[in-house]
Amino acid sequence: MLAAIIGAGTIGSGCEQRTGEDPEHVVCYASSCGVVLADEQAWPGFIALDGANVYWLNASDGGVMKSPLDGGAPTVLDEGDISWGLAVDATHVYWTSNVFVYISAEEERRMTRLMKAPIGGGAPVIIAELDEVMGDPLDIEVDARNIYWTDDETVMKIPIEGGTRVILADGQRYPEDLEVDADSVYWTNGVGDSVMKVPIEGGTPVVLASEQPYARHIEVDATSVYWTTAQNQHEVTHSVMKMPIEGGTPVVLADKLAPIAGLAVDDASVYWTDLDGAVMKMPIEGGDPAVLALRQTDAGSIAVDATSVYWTNSYYGGAVMKMPK
Repeated sequence: MLAAIIGAGTIGSGCEQRTGEDPEHVVCYASSCGVVLADEQAWPGFIALDGANVYWLNASDGGVMKSPLDGGAPTVLDEGDISWGLAVDATHVYWTSNVFVYISAEEERRMTRLMKAPIGGGAPVIIAELDEVMGDPLDIEVDARNIYWTDDETVMKIPIEGGTRVILADGQRYPEDLEVDADSVYWTNGVGDSVMKVPIEGGTPVVLASEQPYARHIEVDATSVYWTTAQNQHEVTHSVMKMPIEGGTPVVLADKLAPIAGLAVDDASVYWTDLDGAVMKMPIEGGDPAVLALRQTDAGSIAVDATSVYWTNSYYGGAVMKMPK
């Protein structure tokens, strides 16, 4: 076996037992091996957590959704627009949307909106409406003061209550994924094959790592930055990479992986989903990858808290899933 199998379930819960396996430790072959927090969702993705709820976007209907971490009926916070990227703080959930605004009988204009809604429910608010020609929004993050987001070639911020947009980096090459800590903004250039950072207050962007083919997902902790790479543009095999947050030599944590769909990290492990339908983890200091769940239906975005792993399954009814770490 290429990876240890540590997902646990019980016979009769929808998990299949391998011949010769201990009946108390079976492989998660079905979505019922995890807890289904929400099903019948419209292509869910972009998952985020706070202390009480899990949030996600439904790509097919533009729904901005939440559900209690321990289960319960999903709540619609907004719906209807093409939404992309998701972030949450103590009071609000934030996302970007592309909308077409009627100008005249002959003209519609596409606008990018930065949106927020109270996590307890209430009318969504437009933080900023950017009507100049821009690339598609790719990702969004938030801290106590600002909202940060990317489009096809730009990394930007704006005060959390709205105001003037500030360009932190331009001329980037598809900065698809974004992370923020107390000092810096980090991103991957998926076409530029690089891992980047820039001070939150602005300055010259720094190349943390170059020659990182098709760099995509990125996460940071107090000491390190983690990201994924692909062997080629068809994403035949992927790797999980790590390096010190202040710069240094990239280290391969895991390679020859199925195409990675989502990445998360905590103080002990790095977690990912892949397009083969697996949910995986491994120690942040290196070691053997371990399987948490298999045969998920297009496992995608992933997030973790102190006790559990959460992810989205996009196909066949669309679900938001949870299982112990």
